Amino acid sequence: RPRGAARRRRGRPRRAGRRRPVAPARRRRGRSLRGRARGGGGGRGRGPRGSACRSGSRRRAGRRARGRGAGGARGAAAAARRGASVVVAEDAAVYAGLCALAGFTRGELQEEVVGRPAAMNFLGIAPGVRGMVADFMAGDYSRCLRALGRAVESSFSLDIYLREHIEAIQASIKSKAMVQYLAPYQAADLGKMAAVFDTDSKTLQHALADLIAAGKIPMKLDVHAGLALRPPTRKPASSSSSSARPEPLDKAAASARAVMRDVETVVLRLRLARAGLSAGSGARGAAV
Repeated sequence: RPRGAARRRRGRPRRAGRRRPVAPARRRRGRSLRGRARGGGGGRGRGPRGSACRSGSRRRAGRRARGRGAGGARGAAAAARRGASVVVAEDAAVYAGLCALAGFTRGELQEEVVGRPAAMNFLGIAPGVRGMVADFMAGDYSRCLRALGRAVESSFSLDIYLREHIEAIQASIKSKAMVQYLAPYQAADLGKMAAVFDTDSKTLQHALADLIAAGKIPMKLDVHAGLALRPPTRKPASSSSSSARPEPLDKAAASARAVMRDVETVVLRLRLARAGLSAGSGARGAAV
């Protein structure tokens, strides 16, 4: 309160009913402060000095309250800034699954993701991505790419961290699926392949041409026949036919020769036994 108001109310008698109860400790502390303000003992401090002391205390309390409010606002803003860089577990599972599909080979995906229960349990937080990984490993590339396309349209393109990279990730996953689709074939029908990857023949031909030029698919395109052909493997140049044979065939031939030698030895021993002959000195016949 201003000093003038305190002076004007100085002579008015205070009503006993309007006085609020004060705790003993606070009352003693207030009396001592008011007493110091008056320059004497522990009086009630109804003079101008006591009023000035009370108004100064109120101003200091107001400044402390405003400081606490400003500090709380600054703390809330800092917490909001820190929260902007925090990623929830579901988003982390989505990022991990997509990066594994785009970056790992089939063997690495089996070893690092599918073969580890902890990794699959973590991907279970994002069931859609886990389903994509399972479909890719099962060879169901059509279902995997359809699920990826729906997820890109619905949520992935709206993610603040993923939207800048989702197109490159999607293209990488599709290229890997094409490479894995053609891996077991010597000749693949482009029409059936276009139906699997949900695209037209011209777009598929351009995509396969880029993969062949990059050296990822060792095949050739026959556009007129609508086929992707794998060239025959060249035999190593060698004069002898035995060196051109692979090692398993050599092992099989050696095993067959050993069996034939054992069989001939058994037959020879049977014939000698029937003739009464033996390999050493015997009771009958001469020694052989």
